[in-house]
Amino acid sequence: MPEISVILPTYNEADVIQDALDGLVDQTFCDFEVVVVDDGSTDGTVDIVTSEDRLDITLVERNKSGLPSALNRGIREADGEYIARQDADDRSHPKRFERQIEFLRENKSTALLGTGAILEYADGRRSRRHVLESVTRDQLLTGNRFIHGSVLMRRRVVERVGGYDEDFQYTEDYDLWLRIVENHSTKNINEPLYRLRMRDSSIYGSALKEVLLYGQFARLRATGKVTEQQQSGFNGGDMDRLYQQLSKQQKRDIHTSLLLEHIRYGNNGAAQAEAKKAIKLGISATTLLLLIITYTPRSAQRFVLLIGRFIKNSWVMYQNFTGTG
Repeated sequence: MPEISVILPTYNEADVIQDALDGLVDQTFCDFEVVVVDDGSTDGTVDIVTSEDRLDITLVERNKSGLPSALNRGIREADGEYIARQDADDRSHPKRFERQIEFLRENKSTALLGTGAILEYADGRRSRRHVLESVTRDQLLTGNRFIHGSVLMRRRVVERVGGYDEDFQYTEDYDLWLRIVENHSTKNINEPLYRLRMRDSSIYGSALKEVLLYGQFARLRATGKVTEQQQSGFNGGDMDRLYQQLSKQQKRDIHTSLLLEHIRYGNNGAAQAEAKKAIKLGISATTLLLLIITYTPRSAQRFVLLIGRFIKNSWVMYQNFTGTG
């Protein structure tokens, strides 16, 4: 019986899946199986998976049913004591599993362990993402502190808290972390043991508002602050109804986050529209600064984003150094 079960969901990933599999082949820790759950691919993904004979792979083929459902199916098919995530368009560092399993063996109270990452952009740029080494519940409530594809989890804990909530179309990982952190230690190894391929704006940007709203609902539920109307909106998949039930501050935070993401992907018109919505809910220096940035050249925007990433990484490293994160 393998010690680790790697859950790898796929849907039309033929152009990237081999790189992910090669990264698993290169692991220095070899006691693992790979459970590939394919959601009805039509582009040859399954052929690539079935032709890979260097790994112990279990392939589950099914009709498209969504990511949380695929992940839960993978966990049910798994035999390992630990559950590792791996996304089809990313790649793990050769020492990822070795470092993670060593950490969890030495830290019995830790149930969830992520890693830092290298971010890889479509234009070839790369940057480093630092992560908090010790993540408290309060810190997690301010935002997701884990890179989903990088995590290794104790299977018994995942099953005890109910696995992934299949009603979440997005941020199913964040919701799971919030349930795990209630009674268990959650940590990160602040080393770039995962290569994260950044999404194209055309794929991610169109769904970003729903992503943020699902994340907001996860926080509300974790703190017991979900209203009957919000729960009804969530149950029916009506996230606009959930949005209408948020406070002015929560709505402004949503629009400010959308503003920043549109700047990140160079969508200045959409960014300016979000800035106006945020300002109507209350003027803030951050919103005004971001609005001004939308009128600057793209090179200036990238420089500002680079500075922002540097400040964020520096703050994370400071917290790790002082033991506050």
